[in-house]
Formats: sequence, structure tokens, C-alpha cells
Amino acid sequence: MDRIRSRWRTASICGVVAALCGYALTSAYADTDHFNGRTLRPDWLVRSTGQAEYSVHDGWLHVNVPGQHWLAPARGGNMDGPMFLVAPPSVREVSFETRLRFVDGESLSHFVAAGLVIVRHTFQTLNKFQAERGWAPPVVSGEWWHVDSGGGGGGVEAFRDGEDLWMRFEHRGDTFVVFTKDAEDDPWTDVTEHMPAVFPLVSFRFEPGSYSIGLFVQSGEAPDEGVEVAFDYFHSPEWTLDVEPAGKTALAWAALRESTW
Repeated sequence: MDRIRSRWRTASICGVVAALCGYALTSAYADTDHFNGRTLRPDWLVRSTGQAEYSVHDGWLHVNVPGQHWLAPARGGNMDGPMFLVAPPSVREVSFETRLRFVDGESLSHFVAAGLVIVRHTFQTLNKFQAERGWAPPVVSGEWWHVDSGGGGGGVEAFRDGEDLWMRFEHRGDTFVVFTKDAEDDPWTDVTEHMPAVFPLVSFRFEPGSYSIGLFVQSGEAPDEGVEVAFDYFHSPEWTLDVEPAGKTALAWAALRESTW
């Protein structure tokens, strides 16, 4: 009897350890992608018709975009700037954040930007919270675009050349709230009031189940105005990350999940 009890205790301990290990593995990736390893995870859908490339290394997602790749659907339907998208659960309120840096590009067009995006699955409407490197001084801005009616937005000075930027985007059902901070341990600063009336109170809503969230990069207007941006992490409490790697390496967009606008 003692032997049976001993075996049961051993099996129970092993079961608890296995469960804890499984929980730890899942929790390590739940709602935050730290871009560890050398591949993107399978949750990410990469969308672009351009020649941009990416790589995952040193705990950062590096995105290299040649010139003339924008994210502005009102400009002749030109939307070939790269986007990394995930689909959250069907909820009306979602928040997501990142830390980014511009790796190169000393003097860039004001079109150069990178940051957070929420976009309808139809790609007819999107809202962006972006860092704009080409302005002097650099700024962050919130913008919305709709292919039929154009878009609008506004911004505020928020970071300087050579510095990392933390940004947070909240979709609260019918409104948008945006935050920035200068360092990891700093509190978030709400900069929504610096955006004009068209943002965040836009007329196009993102209904539950109709949108994706993620990261984007766009380059300058001229062919030689390319840009490289690195993202340190992506975090959204409403999203649970798949723990299995995607098995993708640094390839051109056309070699990934092909899609057209």
C-alpha cells in the first residue's frame, strides 16, 4: 500500500510540474511578443505588396522598407507599406503598445513613419498612431484614413532624434486614446488632447470581430528615401500569442503570405 501511495505521489508531482511548465511556457508569450529567437510567430499576418524585408534578431523585429512605400489609401489606393497584423478576440475595447527606434536615416522625408495600426479586415478604414521621423523635431501623430473620404490627424512633439519611443494605442469602443513615454519606467502620458477633432472621435468605428491590430512602417516619397525601423516588443492584454514559431526567415514579402489589395 505504501508503495502504491508513493507511486501516486510521484505521478501527482510529475503532473503538477508538467502543468506548471506548460503554464509557464504559455504565460511567457501570452499577450506579449518580445521578438525573441529568429522567426516571427504564427499569429502574425504580414501584408505588403512592396519590396520591404524583415528579420527577427537580438530581441527586435527589424523592418527595412525602400522608398515610396506608404500607408495612405486615399492617395490613389497606394497601401503597400508593410503591416504586421494579429486578430484580437471580438471585443469593442482593445489596447496595444510597442517600443520602437529608427535604425538609420539621418535626413528623411516627413512621410517616413512607423508605429501602431488598427485596420478593418476590408482594409477600407484604418487608424494609425505613429512616430514621424522626418519632422524637426520629430513628432508623434494620430491619423485615420478611409479610402472614400480621405483622412485627417494631428500630432505633438514627443521624442528626439536617436531616442527610442514607447507608444500605446487604446480603442475604447467609439473613441481612441493615445499615450507615449520616454523611458521604460516612466508613466504613460496621455497625448490625445493634442490631436484635432477628427481624431480620436472619427465616424468610422471598428466593430468587434471586424478589425486587426499591429505594427506598420512607411518610407519616404522619393525612391532613395528608405528607412529601417526596429520594434522591441508588441503587447496587447486582449490577445494571446501562439507559442509555436512560424518558421519564417528574413524573406521578401512576396515569399511570405501573399496578398493583394
